[in-house]
Amino acid sequence: MESRNVRGTAVMAGWLVVAVLVTGCGGVSHPGGDKVVVSGKGGSTPPPVATTRATPQQAAPGAPAPGGPCPTPAQWRNLPAPTHIDGTPASTPEAQALSQAVGAAGRESAFRDVYGSQITDFPAGHVALCVTDLAGGRRLGAEAKRIDPRVDLGRLDLYLARYSAARLESAVQRLTPLMPKGALGFPINGLGSGADSSSVEVDTNAAGIASAAFRHYLESRTGGIPVTLVNQGPAVAL
Repeated sequence: MESRNVRGTAVMAGWLVVAVLVTGCGGVSHPGGDKVVVSGKGGSTPPPVATTRATPQQAAPGAPAPGGPCPTPAQWRNLPAPTHIDGTPASTPEAQALSQAVGAAGRESAFRDVYGSQITDFPAGHVALCVTDLAGGRRLGAEAKRIDPRVDLGRLDLYLARYSAARLESAVQRLTPLMPKGALGFPINGLGSGADSSSVEVDTNAAGIASAAFRHYLESRTGGIPVTLVNQGPAVAL
């Protein structure tokens, strides 16, 4: 659950966040950009399809080659924007247009078990699309071209995702009834899909992160999807 700039129309990580009242006001910025706030009870989010903006691949040492594993947040986070508009960081127009078309295609039911996640401008001018099947990813790209014939599929790079966004969302929903109380004495402040489509991420406290029993308990409820425990601090009501 890495903080990142999001370009597009929806949320890639599909976060659920518990709102709690504290002294003062503010908000917790959860990765994936938008968040669904639920006060004292679970909620639901639509299947996550959106984009993460990254920076030129050459600026990220060790960045994976297309056809390999989905890039991790460590390979694209906290890097300079690929371009600016009137001094404001922005995506390149070529990658942004392609990313929007790919996101629209990824929401179609035909690609429910294929689409994982996507990163805009990784490298600059390109879109990294993480899919569970490369052949399915090529079909998804063709559908994006049908949706917007102006996009250049030469800018679409395919990577392998461990799980589809739909499968991760299903795992998140299995854990939602545990919010906000948590389990085994550990809180659950937020739930979401990992940015590299490899796990469900659970926002808890430091003690929860240190508990192997807590992680194993959560994994027993996700249908075999791995759980990554993180601590972003308590969620705050806006």
